[in-house]
Amino acid sequence: LSGSVSVASGATSVNIPVVITDDSADESDETIILTLTAGSGYDVGSASEHTLTITDDDDPATSAEDSELPATFALGQNYPNPFNPSTTIGFSLAKAQRVALTVYDALGHEVRVLTEGVRPAGRHSVSFDASGLASGTYLYVLQTEERIAVRKMSLLR
Repeated sequence: LSGSVSVASGATSVNIPVVITDDSADESDETIILTLTAGSGYDVGSASEHTLTITDDDDPATSAEDSELPATFALGQNYPNPFNPSTTIGFSLAKAQRVALTVYDALGHEVRVLTEGVRPAGRHSVSFDASGLASGTYLYVLQTEERIAVRKMSLLR
């Protein structure tokens, strides 16, 4: 997506209308890179590229503390644990990267891929609905190009 917006002479700011359509079931934050170009009569400052992260305002867990970028890669323990039938899995990324979060049964069979693709740096959470699965221990694996983390969780019916 690209385009341009005209800035009136002497203006100190400009409103840019942006329409974002939720085109997937993925509920992670969205990141947009805005590239600004200096023009006649105005300056964009020293940085021409600005990152805009759009967060889910409906998430009650979002706070000022969550806006700080994590320093490391981390996979949190699911909550609640044990669970029935759904749980939330949190993870942190120190930099934007490709991730895959996958659930396996105790025999190592893949049960479900919860999220896959490039995610921005920050804290993320994914819901796992285990309706239809048997009680037992399951493993969830967070894999990036550089690291792998594994934790276990218990489904009790």
